[in-house]
Amino acid sequence: MWTEEKATFQGKYFTIDGAINSPKPIQKPHPPIIIGGSGEKLMLKVVAQLADRSNLGVSVTIDECVRKYSLIEQYCRDFGRDKHSVQRTLCREVYVSEDGQSARSRALQSKPSDLSEKAFLESRVIGDPDECVRQFNEYVEKAEVGYFMLRVPDATELEPIRLLAREVLPKLPE
Repeated sequence: MWTEEKATFQGKYFTIDGAINSPKPIQKPHPPIIIGGSGEKLMLKVVAQLADRSNLGVSVTIDECVRKYSLIEQYCRDFGRDKHSVQRTLCREVYVSEDGQSARSRALQSKPSDLSEKAFLESRVIGDPDECVRQFNEYVEKAEVGYFMLRVPDATELEPIRLLAREVLPKLPE
């Protein structure tokens, strides 16, 4: 569908007959393939074999990121790929406020019951703008994350978005 005017495919589980995709992607040979997941036995191997980008998801801590990206590098070598051929992306929930304690309190209000407080807090970016910049930079430096996909759960308040846009993002490496 990315290269043909009308695509036809017949496979074991589905069939496509004359599917149209317009407009076509501008990236050549195709848009980057991002695979999300952090399962170490299968998913990270699929990432190493097929993905252009990896996304470990929202609930992994920085230490888990470092360990899982190390596994991806090993799997890349196993598949004969350059260990840096898979770009690192990460979903992060961001809770930011002028007062870091207020951000932490708001974050804890949305903690899922099946996740410990420690695991929840360590897998989010939470604090005042300077704390958030420090946390993002830690992901960049320790885990070599190149792209972040951000979710701001309390964005309806607008102030967290303003703080993020004005005081956090401009201070991060490009």
